[in-house]
Amino acid sequence: MTKISIAVCALLMATLVGCSDKAEAKSAVATPTQSSTVEQLEIGLLEERKARSNKMYVHPEFRTAVSNQAKDLKGYERSIYRGKHYRKKQESFRKCVMKRESNFRYKAKNRVSSASGAYQFLDSQWRSGLVFMMIKESKKADDGLIKKAKKLHNKPIKTWDRYWQDRAFFTAMNIDGDWSGKKHWRATVPGTGC
Repeated sequence: MTKISIAVCALLMATLVGCSDKAEAKSAVATPTQSSTVEQLEIGLLEERKARSNKMYVHPEFRTAVSNQAKDLKGYERSIYRGKHYRKKQESFRKCVMKRESNFRYKAKNRVSSASGAYQFLDSQWRSGLVFMMIKESKKADDGLIKKAKKLHNKPIKTWDRYWQDRAFFTAMNIDGDWSGKKHWRATVPGTGC
C-alpha cells in the first residue's frame, strides 16, 4: 500500500467517523503491518458509507409532498407531482381544466354539489377512490407516502394541498392509460371545453 492510498483511507475514515483532525484519522487507519488488511478497511469503509446513505435516502415524491411548495395554494403553477401518472404533455390541459373548474383556486367549493378543489372532484364520489389509487401508487413506488395518503380519507378534497390535488388530477387522468380520464372534465359550460 502506498502512502497516497493510506492518506486517502485516512481522509475517508475521517469523513465517515467524524474525526476532528488528520492525526486522529491516521491513527484510526490500519497500516499494512497491522492485522487488518487495507482491503478489509476499504470494504469496511464502503459498507459503512452504503449503510449511512441507505438510512438517509428520502424519495423525491416524499420530499416534494412535504415541501413548502406543496402548501402554497395560490394560483396556477406547473405541477410539482412527478410520480407514475404525471405527463408533462398534459400540463396545458390541466391548466385549462383548473381555470375552467375553479379559476385556479385549490380551496374552491361548488355551491350546488360536493365538487371541490382545483379540479372540482365530486367529494362524495371521488375522495375514497382517489385515495385508494394514490395509496396503490405509493406502495409500488415505495415513496413513503402511504400514511399521508391514508389521512386524506378524512379530509375534504378542497383541503388537500397542491401536491395531493395535482396528484389526484393526474391519477384520475391516466390511471387506465394516457388520457383515459379526460372524460371526467367535459365542458360544463358550452364553448368552454379544453
